[in-house]
Amino acid sequence: MSDFTQSMALSASGMKAQAMRLRQSSENIANADTPGYHRKIAPFEKVVSDGAPTGEVTEAGGSGPGSLFEQAANSFVDAVKAGEDTAKAAMAGQADPHALVQALAQTELAIEAAVTVRNKVVEAYQEILRMPV
Repeated sequence: MSDFTQSMALSASGMKAQAMRLRQSSENIANADTPGYHRKIAPFEKVVSDGAPTGEVTEAGGSGPGSLFEQAANSFVDAVKAGEDTAKAAMAGQADPHALVQALAQTELAIEAAVTVRNKVVEAYQEILRMPV
């Protein structure tokens, strides 16, 4: 497999894993007030190397959407920091271009996910403001 093909396969695998995480997060948010519902997480480790999700999710500790948002924010910060560290190492000649492309792709996915969540929150807030009192 060429480096380009490997890069594309890796990027596709990451995007599928992120889509799985976003889907699970949206289900958790939608069911936050459902009695007896336990929040679930789908970590990246549960996605096999070819990008096919295993379908396994685990129940997470904590309760309510607050801990979910905290976990998402921490994950976002970690992804951005890792991307910055890899970019700095690449500028110093200590990281290969392939690692830099991977880190930038992960950072881009994290930012896109954060912007999507922000847009949904703003949209929900605007919808609440439009409700008659």
